[in-house]
Amino acid sequence: MISFRSCSNRLLALLPLVLLLLAAGCARLPVEAGQTDGPLVAVYPMEDLSGADAPLAAMRSGITERLRQSGMRIMDEADLRRFMEQQRIRYTGGLDLETATAFKARAGVDAVLIMTLEYYSEVSPPKVSLVARLVATGEKPEILWMDSVGMAGDDAPGILGIGIVEDPSVLWNRALDRLSGSMLQNLAGKAVPPSGWEGRFRPKEAYRFMALDPKRRYSVAVLPFFNESERTYAGEIMVLHVVKQLASSKLLSVLEPGVIRGKMLAMRIIMQNGISLPAADLLANNLETDFILTGRVFEYRDMPSGSGRPRVDFSLQLLERSSKMVVWATKSRNTGDDGVFFYDWRRISTANVLTEGMMRALLGVMVEDTREVKMTPPRMSPEELERILMSP
Repeated sequence: MISFRSCSNRLLALLPLVLLLLAAGCARLPVEAGQTDGPLVAVYPMEDLSGADAPLAAMRSGITERLRQSGMRIMDEADLRRFMEQQRIRYTGGLDLETATAFKARAGVDAVLIMTLEYYSEVSPPKVSLVARLVATGEKPEILWMDSVGMAGDDAPGILGIGIVEDPSVLWNRALDRLSGSMLQNLAGKAVPPSGWEGRFRPKEAYRFMALDPKRRYSVAVLPFFNESERTYAGEIMVLHVVKQLASSKLLSVLEPGVIRGKMLAMRIIMQNGISLPAADLLANNLETDFILTGRVFEYRDMPSGSGRPRVDFSLQLLERSSKMVVWATKSRNTGDDGVFFYDWRRISTANVLTEGMMRALLGVMVEDTREVKMTPPRMSPEELERILMSP
C-alpha cells in the first residue's frame, strides 16, 4: 500500500544542491572531477511520443550537459546502462515503485529525470514540444518538479520576419534552456508562480457534485486516458499535461504515473473502452488515493507549420474513492486561434501550449471560480452525464 505526503521531505534531500545554486545565483558552475557530494540524478533515455525522426540522443545530451554545468551530479552513462540492463528496464516514460526503490538502494540515485518528446517537425518554421519531470527515488516516489514547453519557429516573427527561427536545432536548444532553467530555479526556491488562466480556455461544460475543502490536501491518481483521436499516443500526452497542472496545485497531490502503470500491469487491468468502475475502484483502494481521475481524448491535432491550427478536445471525470461517485466532470474544446482577432496576436502554434492553457483554466474553475460551475442535481442520470461529456 502507498500513502501520500507532500514532497517537502524529498526536497530537503536536495538541500545541498539548493544551497549551491543559491550561493552562485544559479550561474553555471564547473564540476570538478571525482565530485562525490550532492544528490545524484539519473537522466532516463527520452521517451518518444512524437512519431517523428527526431534527434533524441542529441536532446538528451543537451539537457544532461546543461545540468552538469550547473553543478548537478549526473549518474554516469555506463553505470545507468548497466543498471537498466540488470533491472530489465525498457519503459522510460515513468518510474514504478520497484524501480524507484532499486535506484535508491542499489545505485544511490536520489532522483530520475524523465523527458518526453511530444511533437517534432523540421518543416520550416520548425516546431518542438517537450515534457519533463524530476521524480524522487526510494519507497515513495514523488514528483519534485514538472514542466513542459512548446515552441514554433514563427512564435515571435517580429518586423519583416527577422525573429523567425529556421534551424530546428536552434529551436530545440531554446526549449532545453527553458526546461533546465525551470528545474534549477524550482530546486533553488525561485520558481516563477504559474500564470492565471484565460477565459477563452474555460471548459465548455463543467459540473460539480461536491466542493473541495481548501484546507485539505487531496491525493489523486491520474489513469490513462482513452484515445478516440487520430493522433497516436494522444491519451498518454494528455495524462502528462493533467499531471503537470495538478502537481502545481497546493490543494492536490498527484501520484507518479509510472507507479500507476506498474500497479495496472501487476493487477492485469486492461483498458479496452476506458477503465471500468470496478477496476477504477480496485485500483484506488490499492493506491489509497482520495480520487481517481480519468478521461477521453476526442481530438489532439498538432500539425507542421502552415498545415493548420492545433485543436484539442477532451473530457475528464474525477471519482471519489470513498463514495464511488463522480464528484467532478468537465468537457473542454479549443483551437489555437480562439480569441484571436488582430493580426494573429495571441495565436497559439502548438497543441502543447494550447493544452496547458486549457488545463490551467480547468483547474482554475475547479478550485477557484465556483461561478463557472454548474451544480448538477443528484437526479441527473449517469446516461445523461455520459451523453454530455463523452460525445465528441
